[in-house]
Amino acid sequence: MRKNKKIIYLLFAIHCSLCTIHYSHAEEQTPSKNMKESVFISAERLEFKQKTSPESPPSEGGERGGYIIDGKGNIEIWFRDKVIFGDTVEFNTETESGYIKGNVVMSDPESQIISESAEFNIKTATGILHNTAGVLASKYYFTGERIEKIGTDRYTLFSGTLTTCRGDIPAWRFRVRKSHIHLEHYAYLTGTSLLIKDVPVFYLPYWIVPIKTQRATGLLAPSFGSSNKDGLFINNSFFWAITDHQDATIYLDYLEKKGFREGLEYRYHLSKNSSGNFFGSYLKEKDTEREFYKINFDHNQLFPLGIQGVVKVDILSGANQDKEYEDDTALRTRRYTDSFIRLTKSWTSRSLQILGRKRESVESGYSEMYAQAPEVTFVNQKERIGKLPFFFNIDSSFTSFRNEKGKDKTELERADIHPVITYTFNKYPWLTLTPAVGIRETYYSRGINRVDSFTRDLYDIELKMEGPKFFRIFDPELDSGRSPLKHIIEPRIVYNYIPDIDKEDRREIIQIDNIDAATSQNIVSYFLTNRMLKKNLGEKSTTDEIFRFEISQQYDITEANRSDSISLNPNRPFSDVRFDLDTRIIKPLIFNYDTRFDVYESKINTANLDIGVNYKDIWYLTAERRYTRKPESIFVTGIAGINVTKNLNLQYSSRYDEYNKKFLENDYSTTYSSGCWEFSLDIVDRKYFVGSEELNETKFFFLITLKDIVSIGERGNLGLIQRKI
Repeated sequence: MRKNKKIIYLLFAIHCSLCTIHYSHAEEQTPSKNMKESVFISAERLEFKQKTSPESPPSEGGERGGYIIDGKGNIEIWFRDKVIFGDTVEFNTETESGYIKGNVVMSDPESQIISESAEFNIKTATGILHNTAGVLASKYYFTGERIEKIGTDRYTLFSGTLTTCRGDIPAWRFRVRKSHIHLEHYAYLTGTSLLIKDVPVFYLPYWIVPIKTQRATGLLAPSFGSSNKDGLFINNSFFWAITDHQDATIYLDYLEKKGFREGLEYRYHLSKNSSGNFFGSYLKEKDTEREFYKINFDHNQLFPLGIQGVVKVDILSGANQDKEYEDDTALRTRRYTDSFIRLTKSWTSRSLQILGRKRESVESGYSEMYAQAPEVTFVNQKERIGKLPFFFNIDSSFTSFRNEKGKDKTELERADIHPVITYTFNKYPWLTLTPAVGIRETYYSRGINRVDSFTRDLYDIELKMEGPKFFRIFDPELDSGRSPLKHIIEPRIVYNYIPDIDKEDRREIIQIDNIDAATSQNIVSYFLTNRMLKKNLGEKSTTDEIFRFEISQQYDITEANRSDSISLNPNRPFSDVRFDLDTRIIKPLIFNYDTRFDVYESKINTANLDIGVNYKDIWYLTAERRYTRKPESIFVTGIAGINVTKNLNLQYSSRYDEYNKKFLENDYSTTYSSGCWEFSLDIVDRKYFVGSEELNETKFFFLITLKDIVSIGERGNLGLIQRKI
């Protein structure tokens, strides 16, 4: 039977029970309702040959035998979301297998394979393709003399190449004698050479590489480097995908000069209300016999009634692992561990918190432990009292403190309640007056010298005046293309008054936090703020603050009226003048500066500078300078980098002790990044302490990443600075 029309469709419907193919002419018969899956074949010319006689018994699907279909010219075979193209085809409707040749292309939504010829079976989703090239899972490019598709996600490649790079001569590729590829699992490579361009770099008789985007159990690529302190180090890890909501990483690091360091990280997300993370590590140095261990545990739990629970366990050994082995600067320089358990219940304008906390010093030669067990805090945010023009808020707490410094121990219970009533007078839009009156009652179970309890009774008054505000709009000409600017001047005055308390009580109060520091006040604070706003023109108009400059100072009326002043202790009612400047006039540039100026000694007490610039993504510079006069210290931290090309980046970051004129850390980094691979080399030179002895460490890191295949090595620490443009 032969059709002479240019394109003729043959519909094969597959019964789901036996997967037996039914067929009909698309023009002559509509598929029955029980037909679940279909195969469509089109060609310029189709010829059908019945494989068995018409008298043979019908199959269970009602079909008498099968057909051999010969097709020629612009072959298209469609099945589900897959399609096969070619020049000629021979297809067996009974076995659902065929042979296609001439410009063969097999495609699905994520893969495309080109070959000279192919044997295929639609029913089993298998096939053999000859002289082939293509892409699997949208990212793995290959060539081969032959590739066998042995399942929906399994392939065997013979005498071919595998890479994630495009191009006739990709940046890198594996040349393999044979490879078993299991998508979302691994590729098992036999007779493997790694080629950079067309140059072989190294040979491995057998190698396993991950071919996956989803988490899966297996060995992770090791990272390694060297330092003068640790010698050669190799960090090995094994990832265990326990369930969809739990996984773990087991570490075994080798440090040539120090020994083996074991570690375990366990992560879980048991439900939307329960999740957490555990990390622990242990090292016993073989050269010093010192023991280093570290435990971190974080858990979050949502209980009924909206109660939020948080647990944090933070434990370090006496030999401080963070200070000597951590690459993260924040961990290496921290001064204490912090463990706590917290329960919180929040309402619209109220919150209740129960906290137990323990902090321990990790500084060498200094021992201190600070604990709160428990601390109960209730806060009522400011809210209107009925329909009255008054607002009410309250802070209250009960705390049991314990503090140990060496042999000195302090235990104290304290209860504090501080209700405040506020009224806002805003009759005029240019002026706002906000008076507030509060009462504070504080109970102490003991004092510095007395063992009996006592109370501190205070009231406080605050009067805040904001305005009058002045502003001017600079509106450029319509055709100038410049954005409108608005300059605002905002004065603000705040008066705070707290009466003097009993001198005997004042001497007995043990200072724990700001609650205990609430002593007599009679202070006027005044602020003058300049702000510049820029309106961005476009479809969605937005406004940015590009400039803010604030000057502030305090005047202590009590200090001004103090009558016991002498030449060694003269009256000094004026505080330091504080200047605070934040600018972002143009987006690639940051310039922030704040300082405190002593008006009596005419000297700067503190000065902090942040600068940053990014020039057209070619080069960038960010620096922070922190100066304190008493005790004198100056620290400079910065990052400077240049993108030599779109692929090559050079970067330098540093921490410098300007007062002692020495570098605390220098990091040099080179990164070359291409579309499908990346290489980086980091050299870190830093100081660390063992006890009071200052030592120097130089550490080398390198990282090679073959995109979507493997990463070997690790990056150095580039997180010396918080802000980077």
